[in-house]
Amino acid sequence: MKIHLLKKNGHKNYHGFTLVEVIMVIAIIGILSSISIISFNPLSKRTKVNASADEVTSALNLAKGYALQGRMPAGFLSICGYGFKFTSTTQYQIFYYYHYTGGNLDCSDRNNFTETTVITQTLKGGTVLNSPAFGATSTIYFNIPRSSVVFLPANPNFNIIYSGTPSIQKTVTVSANGLIQ
Repeated sequence: MKIHLLKKNGHKNYHGFTLVEVIMVIAIIGILSSISIISFNPLSKRTKVNASADEVTSALNLAKGYALQGRMPAGFLSICGYGFKFTSTTQYQIFYYYHYTGGNLDCSDRNNFTETTVITQTLKGGTVLNSPAFGATSTIYFNIPRSSVVFLPANPNFNIIYSGTPSIQKTVTVSANGLIQ
């Protein structure tokens, strides 16, 4: 774009930018934008994975806290404790569990526990549980009143990943003494 101005002496004076200069500036801005978007994408995925791992850690701590408080659901005089498990690669539950044998509370046989769901949540942002497999292998039980871990899976590590990107993962670990990190 050229703007023609006449000076007093009759010569043309050009002010403004040529079309080539404008196209070069737009190209440079486009290149810089694409580089910043590409470098931001893994950071966004990592943030989502960290947020989901923090969410799982909070849910585990909530189940442990319920057991530590000895929280009783309405209508129960006693239960064995609270638990946490993944029911699919994206959904998890907090539940309480109990088993009565001959009218007495029996917390020794987890195969006969009755589990009642307290909370069901879904991981957000495209994150999924990578391992262990969901179901019985991902169930952790916290016993009342000490909140000790009663039954722990062989692999007590929950690996949270961004869908299809195993390189971006965060692990939540539950130790035998109930420490969650």
